Amino acid sequence: MDGATIILGPAVEEGQVPQAVVPGGAWQPARPSAAEAVLVSCVVSPGFDFADFTT
Repeated sequence: MDGATIILGPAVEEGQVPQAVVPGGAWQPARPSAAEAVLVSCVVSPGFDFADFTT
């Protein structure tokens, strides 16, 4: 996924995906594609420790 752009959204027929998996150690920036509010969440598994998390 190095440098890949993934567009999240409900329009699967237009190439959007409802969710994506980002491999460990990869940065995951996000930005809205329009002037609308967005919600981005991050779920991790297995076990998460803030000591292992960088921003």
